[in-house]
Amino acid sequence: MAKLKFKTESQVKQEPLKKETWNILVVDDDREVHTMTGFVMKDWNFEDRPIKLVSAYSSAEAKEILREDERFSLVLLDVVMEHDDSGLQLVRFIREELGNPFIRIILRTGQPGMAPIRKIVNDYEINDYKEKSELTADKLFVAVTASLRSYNHLMTIERNRQGLEKVLDATSGLFGDHSINSFADGVLVQISGLVNASEESVFLQHECCGKKFDPDEIKILAGDCSCCKAGEGAKTLADLNDPKMVQYAQKALKEKKSYFEGNDYIGYFPVSGHAFNILIFRGLNKISDFKKQLLQIFSMNASMAFKNLYLNKEVEETQQEVICTLGEVVETRSKETAHHIQRVTGMSVILGRAMGMSEEDVKTLQMATPMHDVGKIGIPDEILNKPGRLDYEEFEMMKTHTLLGYEILKGSSKYVLKTAADIALEHHERWDGKGYPYKKKGDEISLEGRITAIVDVFDALYNRRIYKEPWPLDNILQLFTEERGGHFDPALVDCFIERIDEIVAVQNAYRDAEPEL
Repeated sequence: MAKLKFKTESQVKQEPLKKETWNILVVDDDREVHTMTGFVMKDWNFEDRPIKLVSAYSSAEAKEILREDERFSLVLLDVVMEHDDSGLQLVRFIREELGNPFIRIILRTGQPGMAPIRKIVNDYEINDYKEKSELTADKLFVAVTASLRSYNHLMTIERNRQGLEKVLDATSGLFGDHSINSFADGVLVQISGLVNASEESVFLQHECCGKKFDPDEIKILAGDCSCCKAGEGAKTLADLNDPKMVQYAQKALKEKKSYFEGNDYIGYFPVSGHAFNILIFRGLNKISDFKKQLLQIFSMNASMAFKNLYLNKEVEETQQEVICTLGEVVETRSKETAHHIQRVTGMSVILGRAMGMSEEDVKTLQMATPMHDVGKIGIPDEILNKPGRLDYEEFEMMKTHTLLGYEILKGSSKYVLKTAADIALEHHERWDGKGYPYKKKGDEISLEGRITAIVDVFDALYNRRIYKEPWPLDNILQLFTEERGGHFDPALVDCFIERIDEIVAVQNAYRDAEPEL
């Protein structure tokens, strides 16, 4: 096999892979090739990052290395090793089995007759082809530098794509519980790709207007640092235990402006009258004035997007508060405490998730359920608050609260209120078709209506009412088992019983005050 034209030197000892290195995998069955490559590339740097070589002496060994760690920028690959086409099969493995289109691959062959250049370039997704007999030190330098530059550009595009994807996901799911955090994470990824930040970055939120600066009160929305990763538990600026980060945040809040400090960028952005975002990026080596301008423009646009996110969040919370308040007013009028609303809502969320509803639909259910008895506002006090059993005429009047609630809510064009209208209408329907007002049966009743029906009954039985004492839990579960497929959806009964501990926890969290004797 032809040899590389480099002076020999002892094998370069391979160091462990580190985050901030260009990791190159050398795959060749000739140990002298590894020695020569290590000698020529010793002390190389690209974009102020060192190069680290990892050796594999067969395609099988290379596959194991790549399966365990795909963080390689470049593969210098021999064609003929344990088999005549081992290198070519490794190319297929990287591109097809690993699905890695980013890693750059340079084929180096000492037997060009075994791998005709035109056929290889056409049939295999490689990035360069070199004969070992012509590969001088300068040519290797050019080929490796060009490949690393290409890889760097591809990864910058990929990081920006991932960041944009997170931003778009967050924007399309503004009512998701974690949309603001997802958006913050997307902003960090986008900016990191823009400026190639080499050290830690963090996205902070400050909502302590008028209070003394306190790192424990500054929340972490997103972060690219060891203690910000999942499971590490960093929730506030104080948790980072980083005096420099604290100093940067304090200065930004005091001076109310963004600034550069050496190779670090600190962005200050007001979101509302009492909330501020702080972006901190460290290790922005060799950042040009043009990139500084881009960074500031992007950060300003991100701040404007956050204002819209917070506005939507505030609107949602206001809607929820108005809906709950109206539900509480109705329940108070019927001498049932507002805790009934909180308990029914909490139990509905548990069952909604258990039944496979999307988080968006669960959120809608959470907002709509408090309105299930809004129609009671039209029921006379003497019926609504009668301590004993209702007679036939009184019960027929009470049943009309389902229709009244539907009439009150059905005219809205808002999806939440339309769902609330269906719940108000259907929460006394039964799975077997013997409920009211329309004797709907089975799946004719919306899932939201079926869920509200079972939690409403449970809450009525489990708690004291003016006309009854609370039932023991075992008695209620026995009734639910008996009414499986009768009063209640069988699947819902099963979910309810399986999650009875969560259900009881909601009940305990919102207990009614004991009446004074």
